[in-house]
Amino acid sequence: MVRPGHGEVFRVLDSLASADDGLGSLAALASVLDATDGVCDVSAELRAVAERTVDRSEAALFTGYVSPESASKADASAMAGRMLRAHRERDLESMVEVANLNPRLFSERPYVGVLTLAPVLSYEIRRDSGQIPVSEQVSEFFDQAPIPVAGAEHLLTLVLGATAGHRITLFDDEGVMAVEGVEMLVGLRGQMLDNRPLVDRFLEWALGLAAEMQRMKVSRSLDQCGATFTERFAPMACTLSALVSEDPATRRFRHVDVPLGSAYGDWRRWLELVSPKGFVHRTLGAFTPDDLVTAAEAVQFKGEIVRLVNAIGAAGSRSGAPEELRMWSIARRQEWLVDMSRLLVGDLEVVKILDKFGRDLPTAVPLGPGGPSVVAQEIVLWLAVDAEFREYEADGETISGLDPEGFSGLDPEGRAAFHVVVGERLAARLEHALADGDLAIDELRGLEGWVGLAAEMAAAGIRRPGPDFDPFVVGDDLGRWIAQLGGWLKVRGWKKPKERPEIEEIPELEPLVVPSSVDTGIGSEVEEAEDLEPGSPVVIVYVGGNERQARIQQNVDDHVRARYGNLVTVEWVHIDWGPNWTKDADRIDGLMTAGADAVVLLPLVRTGMGERVRRSSGEHGVPWIPCTGRGQTSAKRAIDEAVQVVCRGRLAA
Repeated sequence: MVRPGHGEVFRVLDSLASADDGLGSLAALASVLDATDGVCDVSAELRAVAERTVDRSEAALFTGYVSPESASKADASAMAGRMLRAHRERDLESMVEVANLNPRLFSERPYVGVLTLAPVLSYEIRRDSGQIPVSEQVSEFFDQAPIPVAGAEHLLTLVLGATAGHRITLFDDEGVMAVEGVEMLVGLRGQMLDNRPLVDRFLEWALGLAAEMQRMKVSRSLDQCGATFTERFAPMACTLSALVSEDPATRRFRHVDVPLGSAYGDWRRWLELVSPKGFVHRTLGAFTPDDLVTAAEAVQFKGEIVRLVNAIGAAGSRSGAPEELRMWSIARRQEWLVDMSRLLVGDLEVVKILDKFGRDLPTAVPLGPGGPSVVAQEIVLWLAVDAEFREYEADGETISGLDPEGFSGLDPEGRAAFHVVVGERLAARLEHALADGDLAIDELRGLEGWVGLAAEMAAAGIRRPGPDFDPFVVGDDLGRWIAQLGGWLKVRGWKKPKERPEIEEIPELEPLVVPSSVDTGIGSEVEEAEDLEPGSPVVIVYVGGNERQARIQQNVDDHVRARYGNLVTVEWVHIDWGPNWTKDADRIDGLMTAGADAVVLLPLVRTGMGERVRRSSGEHGVPWIPCTGRGQTSAKRAIDEAVQVVCRGRLAA
């Protein structure tokens, strides 16, 4: 191992600091130490010369370097010299010892901190729980660091690997993925999770540096004290910060104040501005479907929101980072939320989202959003895709130009099997999150919302879990599993009985809901039943949808008249997605009180309204039938099924 000369150490330090601080004289004395190394010991003479040549602080620095064993523990300059010597000797154990003996050395001698801090932080990130931790006081240095820490980019890469675990391999100096080994990454993640306040403080500092780099036009690369510092640093710091905040195990970072100007700081501010009233969301997974419906209006506003979106996009476009970082940058996360909100309000077709993201959906890439909620979002997306496919198939059409993961080439059974695979990803992430402790309130709220919506699309809403329900085993029926998972989340099924809060009442969904002949395309095979014709007038209330459903209303009414004449009437209750949905719910109650025979419920309604309609249906004794798609074919099929439910009910009466 080639070590720098003693004189070189002080020349580097002198080049970093001011020109008249005496470090040049110390570099000359250190060169004498190089010349006499192994020949004779002149350390005492050199210390004496230093005391007469430079001021007391610089002399103490030199003494600590030349004679580490005699350095005063209370003298930050002397301990800084001892730290320099240990760094030159590659003695990490001594470096950690010195850092803990006098952590003020980094802040009082900041250029020594620039040169020596990275190995100490690397130790703290890697150390086993039984090893001595580094004093948290070391983090005070970040408030005074005059220039970037030498080796900061390597540290950032190390934390990135530890955070993503086996989902990512590390970048080498050329920006190419270098395989370091799955076991090492998983172990590194486990070690880092034991602490690490220093890691959070390092990330906070890195974000401040990223903000400055994004403000200025920086060089593509810079040689810094033997290490390379590149333009990858800023996008890496921002993507890593998003990953850390999304991971259930490191969610404490969500509460760190971060500066505007970095892509992550702008992202946090954007999330705050589009959060629903009464909430300040800090992650992508905290949003419920209802939240995104509200956000669909907010993201259109001009002013600060638009400025932030432009800043986030600009940061991503000028990124010099490898493709793996650009694939799920902050800008990509922002784009995902906007597209999902537009999907929910019917402003964007689901195939457009898949065409845009292709094979780079959140769960398919190493640096995609973490946590279980985003997988539940993706399940909703795939269920919407399946409904769209069945619409086209019912009309004898095909969807061309769309082949994410080969989905468009699958028949209904193949698509159902694919849904199970995505469900298994959710089960795995949920199990992983609970292994690190309880779910955060915002995580649980977001997860419940998306699982509830998926349950309505794939089955008939949430169910109380059966005694043999395993939340981490999907089986071969996504609809059945996701419905019970929703109930399991409601009752906090992962908690021990003594820790459970009072169980929240779940609306009883079994009676009068979905007859066995409804084909959702997700669950098991269905029974065939002979069609019945109504002998007296039937009133069906169709609930949900917006302008898109309003456009199909005439065609569906024509279908109903052609098949049933004047015996079947459809009352349409479209919604405006606003928070004041109670007026629509009151109208539905009035229709049921007036004698409506059945309700067809589109799942894409606000959660509170869906619960209100189902509860009211039970109170009135009126069956409700889910409409799993949003097109006219699904509407016709659901209304026809509702008629059959009414006819069978009348026969049984």
